[in-house]
Amino acid sequence: MRGRMRFRTFVLLTLVTGMMIPGTGKAITDEAIFRNFRFNFINPGGRTLGLAGAFIAAADDATAVQANPAALHYIQKSEFFIEFRSLEIDDQISTSRSGNVDLMNEDLPFLSVTEVSNPEDISNASFISYAHSWRLGSGDRRLSLAFSRQILLEQKTSLSVGGDGSRAEFATSAFPVIVGDGGLERYSVTLVETGGSDTEIIYWNAGGSLQVHNDFSVGLTLSLATLEIQADSQGVLTDPLEQVLPPTNPRLPPTLNADIFRNIIDDTDSDLAYTIGLHWHPDSVFYGGISPWQFGAVLRKGAKFSFQEDRFRDAILEERAPVTLKVPDRYGVGVSYKPLSSPWVFTMDYERVEYSDLLEGFESGVNLLTNEDVTENILNPNETRDPEYDVDDADIFRFGVERLFSVGGGALTLRGGYFNSPDNKIAMTSFSTDARENSVYLDAFSGGEDENHYTAGVSYGKKHSVVDIGADFSSDSQQIVVSYIYRR
Repeated sequence: MRGRMRFRTFVLLTLVTGMMIPGTGKAITDEAIFRNFRFNFINPGGRTLGLAGAFIAAADDATAVQANPAALHYIQKSEFFIEFRSLEIDDQISTSRSGNVDLMNEDLPFLSVTEVSNPEDISNASFISYAHSWRLGSGDRRLSLAFSRQILLEQKTSLSVGGDGSRAEFATSAFPVIVGDGGLERYSVTLVETGGSDTEIIYWNAGGSLQVHNDFSVGLTLSLATLEIQADSQGVLTDPLEQVLPPTNPRLPPTLNADIFRNIIDDTDSDLAYTIGLHWHPDSVFYGGISPWQFGAVLRKGAKFSFQEDRFRDAILEERAPVTLKVPDRYGVGVSYKPLSSPWVFTMDYERVEYSDLLEGFESGVNLLTNEDVTENILNPNETRDPEYDVDDADIFRFGVERLFSVGGGALTLRGGYFNSPDNKIAMTSFSTDARENSVYLDAFSGGEDENHYTAGVSYGKKHSVVDIGADFSSDSQQIVVSYIYRR
């Protein structure tokens, strides 16, 4: 019975680390570094950010190679575009616990988990593009081509804040009472996890549009996507009295009373992705040949990457596991409206992001608690269901408005917008037992929250150049984009 309690304790501690026990991974796992990707899915450009990203129909510059390649037909000759993006994300620290280790009021087992995610601020030249357009024949139809580089994901995350890593503490009634600094104390086993990851996904794009009719164009962008990922996480499970750790397990000094688990990733990969776009500007049906309405639609197929993770226990390599990462597919539609002879423009986009693609081949067996033998035979013999993870697909509506002013022989534009970003963090939704500690496990693997984003922007253009500045503010992040356009 005591041996079973020790093993159960070990299982519970292993779960909350998220990456301690090696398994046979074929896709991303429930490790902390894979549970919350912040992809740069908002369309590029300071103008676009000021409009809350609503640019599928309103696109009219070299960023269209990403926003909607069919809209490249608006480029009259040649255009160069570059943007600089700065992103600040708040630290995320969550603590959850169950039970009470007070000897005078015991409520065991006791489990306490503090999970830390400390993302670094990011500043980079996130999008660069060049586009050129040719007139077809004697009409107004055009053929346009564009080439660009986009940083789709740059994410550096630490599992500690101020030197304190993610931490778990566990005690059971089977553990002895010891004498500590404050008198008698219930013995507990502790686990501290540190480390972090550095992930970058870059899209190298070649796109074009063709006006099949004066009012209608189609576009296609092909992307060579590259991934570079480095991750190194270490968990130290300390058990001086060997209540959990097997006494015969070989260890290295000076950690004879602890097991050290380490997972390392240092790999690259590449894949192909594409974007298909449609753009309809029904000018011919309006008197004067100019339509106040524009409509657009896009389908974006994300890349899929494969890389390798090395998993160690006490400096011994136990497994080299293949891992895959699927960038979510997206599709969207948009509309823009500019009343004739008016300085106002109104834009709206709807986008569907298939975040469930991240769970394609998802492997929960990396954590011992998700192993069927453990969940069925150790934690609760009467319960046979497997733990489940989920992430919701996102429905995102973006709204933007801008107003043009003539200032100093140039064009000054003010913008504002709003969108809601649904939670896209992979979360545990059910567990295999009805034990009272389950709420702690689910909190340790919980999802995030929806975020309301409020955007603002300003631009000034004169002759061949335009400078745009856009800002985005939400409850846990802020970003600023400064972009420059040169037209010939």
